[in-house]
Amino acid sequence: TNYSWRFLVMVGIATHLLKGFVAGGADEGLVGKPIEFLFAELHLEATQLQLLRAAALSPWALKPVIALLSDAFPIFGYRKRPYIIITTVGSIIAATVLGLRLT
Repeated sequence: TNYSWRFLVMVGIATHLLKGFVAGGADEGLVGKPIEFLFAELHLEATQLQLLRAAALSPWALKPVIALLSDAFPIFGYRKRPYIIITTVGSIIAATVLGLRLT
């Protein structure tokens, strides 16, 4: 398959812009700012804050490892779907626990 250089440039720019907008260098953007405000409400010490922040942002950094694991170990013949469901349910549970702890 041949792709034009314009298409490849567009894909590269879109990928980098989206990653920067969402992750923002791992502590800004759409992911980092809400986490910062939520953790500030818990009145934690700096060491606890850094530990929780690292735990909350680690899935973003581990995406390549998780992709390799999901390809190597399919669940019921599916490579991605079960892992997406598991991580979504885990995220909902974690957000609920964090939300209940703040109230």
